[in-house]
Amino acid sequence: MNAHEPHARVQARGGYIPADETPLIVSRPSPWFILITIARTLVLLALVTLSTYAGLAGAGLGDAASWVLRVGGLLIVLRVGWQVGEWLSRRYVLTPQRIVAVGGLLRRAAADLPLRHVRQIGVSQSVTERLLGLGTITVATAGAAGFVLNWVAMRRPQDVLVRVREVVDAAQHQRAGNPVPVIGLVGGIGAGKSEVARLLGTQGFVVIDADALAKAALDRPEVRAQLVDWWGGTIVAPDGRIDTRALGGIVFRDADARRKLEGLTHPIVKASRRQVVEQAARDGKAGVVIDAPLLFEAGSDADCDLVVFVDSPREQRQERVKARQGWDEAELKRRESAQLSLEEKRSRADLVVVNDAGRDDLARRVLQLLPRLKLGV
Repeated sequence: MNAHEPHARVQARGGYIPADETPLIVSRPSPWFILITIARTLVLLALVTLSTYAGLAGAGLGDAASWVLRVGGLLIVLRVGWQVGEWLSRRYVLTPQRIVAVGGLLRRAAADLPLRHVRQIGVSQSVTERLLGLGTITVATAGAAGFVLNWVAMRRPQDVLVRVREVVDAAQHQRAGNPVPVIGLVGGIGAGKSEVARLLGTQGFVVIDADALAKAALDRPEVRAQLVDWWGGTIVAPDGRIDTRALGGIVFRDADARRKLEGLTHPIVKASRRQVVEQAARDGKAGVVIDAPLLFEAGSDADCDLVVFVDSPREQRQERVKARQGWDEAELKRRESAQLSLEEKRSRADLVVVNDAGRDDLARRVLQLLPRLKLGV
């Protein structure tokens, strides 16, 4: 279950955890998961097939009875095969910063929960699971209704539970390890994250523009050389810098290309961000604010002491992006589809500030959160 082999680490990452995090557990459900989840379906298919076969055979329709038997057998084989694929697609990963559950054949889904947000861990066992020595590890947050992440059909569930609790306890006692509070901002496109960042900047916080850091990383000679090696000179602008529009056209169409780019630039951005945090501490600043469109997607929330979700009605967000970027509703929807859902962002955030009534009201609401933000708790 513990992943020490390089092959296990490569599989565990698969684009679902940041490249600089080391998997402590890499696992999947017990093979019994295959039968447990489809036992009723198999029994029903078998009963229908056999009863139909018996009825047709008793009526002297031997050819039809044989056909029913073959079709029923084929359906059972196909159902088992599908569930085997579902079992193989599932992957459970625990790192010092997060717990992840990945699965799905037609649509790949990854549930990612930073350990500092975990408020409850337990084991649930059905009668069948108890008989087979299995259990489901359930993980919940304070902000979500019910459990938000499950590791199902785990072997030795009590041992797994103890290990997960140890890692969660260590992560929550360590926190992000920042010398000053680091606040991450998330929310929908056009929600007003930049305005919240600006307001916090007037209260002694240093604001980090993640997009600016990412663009600065692209200007580094070694990064530019690697990108040209991967995708050719067409991504270089006439001034010799990386053409971000051309690069975006590649990585936003190809998930593998995007992961390659992130694997190259994220460590650089993280190091730059760390330098800003350390300088803010030396300068006696109140804290640091990270304004990053993909805070959760990039795993940057693990470096934050608190994450604030900026909430704003969709119609207001649409008006802002239309005035600012000229986007219509279809363009806003397309761009948001490439990010985590707003529901997931909200559930993973520590605090929520609503932006629905003008700048003065937003400023008042941000000031109400200021005592917690300055403490980072």
